[in-house]
Amino acid sequence: MLDTCRFRAGPDEPAPAQRQLHRLARDRVTHNLGIIGPGVTFREHAQRAWDIPESYRRNRCCLSAHGCGMTGEYPCLYHRADSGDAGYDGVIEPGMTLCVESCIGRERDRGREAGTTSAGH
Repeated sequence: MLDTCRFRAGPDEPAPAQRQLHRLARDRVTHNLGIIGPGVTFREHAQRAWDIPESYRRNRCCLSAHGCGMTGEYPCLYHRADSGDAGYDGVIEPGMTLCVESCIGRERDRGREAGTTSAGH
């Protein structure tokens, strides 16, 4: 399922920078979906999650993945850089549904490519 509540498309073809953002967002979601499964701890997820390129880190979504809702619902799976300060540990359980974030954008960009993909395990 793809949540496109924060996705905008216009009548023109996407610019090269927009295509690059979409590619990065897709790579992030694909990678992070591949490491989610029963028994993976939240800290393991943070350590194995897609590493956001430096030029995009300032505008990152606050979480790598989270429980169902817009953001912040249990469990909160933080980025590698944030998991030590803000994160907590737990275990991904069978039947748990997570929303994997794809929001990404450079600090100087006007907008961000955003969306949320949900997968139940």
